[in-house]
Amino acid sequence: MRTGRKRKDRSRKRGLGTLKRRRLQRRVLAQSTNVYGDIDLRTPLPEGLVHVHKWELRSVRIERLPFPTVRAVIGLRESRGNWYPEIDGIVIADLDALLLTKLIKNDLSPAEVRDRLNRNTRIDISGGLPNGMVHIRGKRLQPIAQQHGIDFATAVLGWTQSYRGRRKAITDGILVHANDADTLKRAIQEHEDRISPAVRERRRQAAEKRAEKKTQEFALATRRRYPSIPEGEEFVVAKHATQPGSGRVGLSTTALDPVRLAVSAHVRWTRTDYAEIRRTLRDRFPASPDDQIKTQARCAVRGKVAAILTSWERCPAAVARPESVSTKALAESVRGRAPGSQFGQS
Repeated sequence: MRTGRKRKDRSRKRGLGTLKRRRLQRRVLAQSTNVYGDIDLRTPLPEGLVHVHKWELRSVRIERLPFPTVRAVIGLRESRGNWYPEIDGIVIADLDALLLTKLIKNDLSPAEVRDRLNRNTRIDISGGLPNGMVHIRGKRLQPIAQQHGIDFATAVLGWTQSYRGRRKAITDGILVHANDADTLKRAIQEHEDRISPAVRERRRQAAEKRAEKKTQEFALATRRRYPSIPEGEEFVVAKHATQPGSGRVGLSTTALDPVRLAVSAHVRWTRTDYAEIRRTLRDRFPASPDDQIKTQARCAVRGKVAAILTSWERCPAAVARPESVSTKALAESVRGRAPGSQFGQS
């Protein structure tokens, strides 16, 4: 009996220690924030705090978490002359990370996923894809899903301002249950196989024309934004950014400044040691996530990229041309007078 009491007392002491450490870590979290209520990850993170990336949160709503969280700032981005913080996930106490993992794992059960698909005609996935759902891109997929009795909801990638300041949804494809994804993909493939070769060829040609037009428009916008960019390089940026099916920023409908993002990526890969830095960090920290490696490498070359972009934004200097001799000056010199003088030479 005495042994059992000791074990019980030890467990209580261990619990009190955990509570004290959790309170201490949350106090450090509150004291580490800046005037804007964020934590800048460009400085070392205090002990006892953990950074959770945005892609790790998935569809968990941050405002509903039962513990304090702080936004994680990984840098600054410039848009239309203004600087905005670049957010990547949150910072939490180390002892709250286990609870967050359980919440992410038990986010939505299969029954709740189907109920949500039935109750909502549209689901916003700009903050992350809900657990148990699969996003299938494409147009006119709703009739195919209805024909096969598959529950679905339209996928909303973001929002844009429309007429009179009203928000307009940017949609692409549908969301279905993970168990129905393979069935829907087979149905889509069967639907495509039933299309005649002539119609398929016309669609392919129309898609190529749209892609070519998009590339030319993006190249023209790049030249207007960066008039000093080397000749022909804007077409390289545009072709890479608007490649069909790549999902790159040139085809994004939600990016705030796709031209600057595409040119920045081009400069980062072709005019800096970004690739070599990423390889070095990967060899040095093999267990680190890819997003963390990418963020550190971008921070290392951010100054050089900004300097190159600033030089490209300037208008090219006008070439100095020799002043041409006017007809009046030539006539005065023939008459023996200095150009612009009222009297002849003495």
